[in-house]
Amino acid sequence: MKQRYTVDVAGTVLNLLSEESEEYVMGLAKIVSRKINDLVMSSKRCTKLEAAILACLDYLDDKMKTAVKVDDLQSQIMSYAQENAKLRRENAELRRKLGLPVETGEEE
Repeated sequence: MKQRYTVDVAGTVLNLLSEESEEYVMGLAKIVSRKINDLVMSSKRCTKLEAAILACLDYLDDKMKTAVKVDDLQSQIMSYAQENAKLRRENAELRRKLGLPVETGEEE
Protein backbone atom coordinates (compact mmCIF):
# COMPACT_ATOMS: atom_id res chain seq x y z
CA MET A 1 0.00 0.00 0.00
CA LYS A 2 1.37 3.41 -0.95
CA GLN A 3 2.29 5.79 1.82
CA ARG A 4 2.61 9.57 1.57
CA TYR A 5 5.94 11.03 2.62
CA THR A 6 7.26 14.56 2.88
CA VAL A 7 10.97 14.75 2.08
CA ASP A 8 13.49 17.55 1.89
CA VAL A 9 15.82 17.21 -1.08
CA ALA A 10 18.54 19.86 -1.07
CA GLY A 11 16.22 22.40 0.53
CA THR A 12 13.19 21.62 -1.62
CA VAL A 13 10.29 20.04 0.23
CA LEU A 14 8.47 17.38 -1.79
CA ASN A 15 5.41 15.23 -1.10
CA LEU A 16 5.54 11.82 -2.67
CA LEU A 17 3.84 8.45 -2.65
CA SER A 18 5.78 5.23 -2.32
CA GLU A 19 5.24 1.61 -1.41
CA GLU A 20 8.69 1.59 0.18
CA SER A 21 9.36 2.09 3.88
CA GLU A 22 9.85 5.53 5.36
CA GLU A 23 13.49 4.72 6.17
CA TYR A 24 14.15 3.76 2.56
CA VAL A 25 12.49 6.88 1.09
CA MET A 26 14.20 9.19 3.57
CA GLY A 27 17.52 7.48 2.84
CA LEU A 28 17.10 8.08 -0.89
CA ALA A 29 16.27 11.74 -0.26
CA LYS A 30 19.36 12.08 1.91
CA ILE A 31 21.63 10.54 -0.75
CA VAL A 32 20.22 12.76 -3.50
CA SER A 33 20.46 15.85 -1.27
CA ARG A 34 24.08 15.10 -0.49
CA LYS A 35 24.90 14.62 -4.19
CA ILE A 36 23.18 17.88 -5.20
CA ASN A 37 24.77 19.84 -2.35
CA ASP A 38 28.22 18.44 -3.19
CA LEU A 39 27.82 19.48 -6.83
CA VAL A 40 26.65 22.99 -5.89
CA MET A 41 29.51 23.41 -3.41
CA SER A 42 32.14 22.14 -5.84
CA SER A 43 31.28 24.71 -8.50
CA LYS A 44 30.35 28.30 -7.81
CA ARG A 45 28.55 28.48 -11.15
CA CYS A 46 26.43 25.35 -10.69
CA THR A 47 22.83 26.11 -9.75
CA LYS A 48 20.74 23.76 -7.69
CA LEU A 49 18.71 22.86 -10.79
CA GLU A 50 21.85 22.10 -12.78
CA ALA A 51 23.16 20.02 -9.88
CA ALA A 52 19.87 18.09 -9.74
CA ILE A 53 20.09 17.37 -13.47
CA LEU A 54 23.73 16.30 -13.17
CA ALA A 55 22.84 14.05 -10.23
CA CYS A 56 20.01 12.47 -12.26
CA LEU A 57 22.32 11.89 -15.21
CA ASP A 58 24.96 10.37 -12.94
CA TYR A 59 22.51 8.01 -11.24
CA LEU A 60 20.89 7.06 -14.56
CA ASP A 61 24.33 6.32 -16.02
CA ASP A 62 25.09 4.05 -13.04
CA LYS A 63 21.71 2.34 -13.41
CA MET A 64 22.16 1.66 -17.12
CA LYS A 65 25.72 0.37 -16.68
CA THR A 66 24.54 -1.88 -13.85
CA ALA A 67 21.69 -3.21 -16.01
CA VAL A 68 24.20 -4.15 -18.73
CA LYS A 69 26.37 -5.92 -16.15
CA VAL A 70 23.33 -7.79 -14.80
CA ASP A 71 22.40 -8.91 -18.33
CA ASP A 72 25.98 -10.10 -18.92
CA LEU A 73 26.00 -12.01 -15.63
CA GLN A 74 22.63 -13.61 -16.41
CA SER A 75 23.99 -14.74 -19.78
CA GLN A 76 27.05 -16.20 -18.07
CA ILE A 77 24.86 -18.03 -15.56
CA MET A 78 22.77 -19.51 -18.38
CA SER A 79 25.91 -20.60 -20.19
CA TYR A 80 27.31 -22.19 -17.02
CA ALA A 81 23.99 -23.94 -16.33
CA GLN A 82 23.92 -25.38 -19.85
CA GLU A 83 27.54 -26.51 -19.58
CA ASN A 84 26.79 -28.06 -16.18
CA ALA A 85 23.81 -29.98 -17.58
CA LYS A 86 25.90 -31.21 -20.51
CA LEU A 87 28.70 -32.37 -18.20
CA ARG A 88 26.20 -34.14 -15.92
CA ARG A 89 24.76 -36.01 -18.92
CA GLU A 90 28.25 -36.97 -20.08
CA ASN A 91 29.16 -38.08 -16.57
CA ALA A 92 26.02 -40.22 -16.31
CA GLU A 93 26.71 -41.81 -19.71
CA LEU A 94 30.32 -42.59 -18.80
CA ARG A 95 29.23 -44.09 -15.46
CA ARG A 96 26.72 -46.31 -17.30
CA LYS A 97 29.43 -47.47 -19.74
CA LEU A 98 31.71 -48.32 -16.82
CA GLY A 99 28.92 -50.12 -15.01
CA LEU A 100 28.94 -47.68 -12.12
CA PRO A 101 25.77 -46.48 -10.44
CA VAL A 102 24.43 -43.23 -11.80
CA GLU A 103 24.02 -40.72 -9.01
CA THR A 104 20.62 -39.13 -8.50
CA GLY A 105 20.24 -35.86 -10.39
CA GLU A 106 22.91 -36.65 -12.98
CA GLU A 107 20.50 -37.54 -15.76
CA GLU A 108 18.93 -34.14 -16.30
